[in-house]
Amino acid sequence: YYKATLYLGDAYLRNEDFDKALVWYKKACDMRPNLLEPRKYLTDAYMGQKKWNEAYIACVEGIAVYPDVGMFIKLEEICDKQGKTFNRHWVSRMNYPNTAAATQTPIDAAPWSYYRKAKSEIQFYCNQDGIITEETEKTKSKFMEVYSWEYMLDNGSGSELSFARKMKDKGFLDCFVFISMYHISFHTQFEKWSPDNRARVKTYIDTYLVK
Repeated sequence: YYKATLYLGDAYLRNEDFDKALVWYKKACDMRPNLLEPRKYLTDAYMGQKKWNEAYIACVEGIAVYPDVGMFIKLEEICDKQGKTFNRHWVSRMNYPNTAAATQTPIDAAPWSYYRKAKSEIQFYCNQDGIITEETEKTKSKFMEVYSWEYMLDNGSGSELSFARKMKDKGFLDCFVFISMYHISFHTQFEKWSPDNRARVKTYIDTYLVK
């Protein structure tokens, strides 16, 4: 009974009995390894104990499951307690992300004009969720969102793209796209990508987002 297990943890957390809360949250994580909820509260329990290393690990594992903005806020606090800094390297986008199943207007201003143009370059090879299902030499990625960033970085310029370009060079562009720049509109792509890349997410965060 997952919910009963989770709520036992909640009851102990409310009473600030963090040791017992951890027992039940860990059970809940084992029962639902692909849900953020138990990992979020596991992080809270460790933070309540001021066990910042354990809280860091739990928080990063939660972000790898689902990069909710609340987890980034927790990670920033945890890093501060560890004497470190966290930078998500989020870039403001003024237009809705590329969506395979929708008709979208072009973007006039560079470099995001190239981002939108990438959709027309790759759409034929994608299913309605933006997952690349047909063979193409355009990209090694299997995801429209990652290809859209590849195309923009190859054709556009601008200081706001400097970190993304660095991640492309380092082989972590997919992590930047799906973690730092996560958007609910391409969640199906994230769900397909995430299970095989959780160890890489940890490396990405440890190496490039935390200093």
